[in-house]
Amino acid sequence: MNSHCGSRCVLHSRKTPRRDIEEQLRRSIDFGTSASIPEQYVEAVNFNALVLPDIPLTGRIEISRADEDRIETIILAVVDPSGSDIGELEFSGNATSGLRGRVIDGTDATECVHLHLEADREEQRMTIRLNASIDRPYDARAMRAAVRLLAACARPNILEMRLPSGLRLGGQPLDADEPIAGPGFSELLDDLTLVEWAARKSPKVGPLLSDDDLRAIALGTRLVSGGYIDGTWDATSIDMRQDATEEALAVYSSPQFRLAYTERVPFSVTIAGQEYTLGQGRLMVLETAQLSPEHEEWRRSGVPAGATVRLVPGSSNKVRLFMLGDNQPIPDFGTAEPVSAENAA
Repeated sequence: MNSHCGSRCVLHSRKTPRRDIEEQLRRSIDFGTSASIPEQYVEAVNFNALVLPDIPLTGRIEISRADEDRIETIILAVVDPSGSDIGELEFSGNATSGLRGRVIDGTDATECVHLHLEADREEQRMTIRLNASIDRPYDARAMRAAVRLLAACARPNILEMRLPSGLRLGGQPLDADEPIAGPGFSELLDDLTLVEWAARKSPKVGPLLSDDDLRAIALGTRLVSGGYIDGTWDATSIDMRQDATEEALAVYSSPQFRLAYTERVPFSVTIAGQEYTLGQGRLMVLETAQLSPEHEEWRRSGVPAGATVRLVPGSSNKVRLFMLGDNQPIPDFGTAEPVSAENAA
């Protein structure tokens, strides 16, 4: 048997079925991949590039991979039957070549998605295999791109390999009825990247996210998207403006009133042990409020300008909290309007 330079002999006693050995050896010649031949299948070893003493060689033969080419970027795209792109993902890795064709093994930026590509010149075909396993912390933005592509990997779509220049290398139809990733994970990553954008930080997370993490992502997404949090309250204090009008001050002497005011306190959520600060303040909307019993005199005489007023809930202790974004100033804002117990919503 002829072997390329650099083959090494290692004693090994494990047996391997002959057909597997033949396949390994054939692939090594055809595509430059590695092979292991146990000694029971080796009758003779002839080296055509080495001068060795005339001594018998025994043991297992290990054929290492052929010289590898580093592939900096190769692009895998998913295309629908009309030819429109659904998504694409960049891979980098190594390639080997043999008499028959080339093999490329690559990973994406997350190192969680693995690509195996085999180009067979003899049969004029390309075989593409994808494997995904989230087994390490990942960047949510990079994982978002990966999962979007994996969620489209099902029939009737087509896998297509390209170079960064746009040159198409080949492709194959997908034959799976179910995609590699479900839509739920893709939507979760959309939400997480939105929270990261608002917090201006993107640490690696995972590989697993707890139920508390999922709730924090949902809460952050709601706030960043303009939604609010429902809560309850028991007491608060506000300062009346020195220039407040009598009409505005009179509302605070009402039996109960709805109050909206701002606080310079940002929101914060914790995801996978990382704290994300959202916005620069909050708008508080108290459904109903009234003067604390200690201010009973002000109910009759009116609240004076500049006073610090303690408030307690009226017929409802509900409050809604809205996020004030980083790109907007936070005014010293407070406004109240009287409400009746029947109209409190």
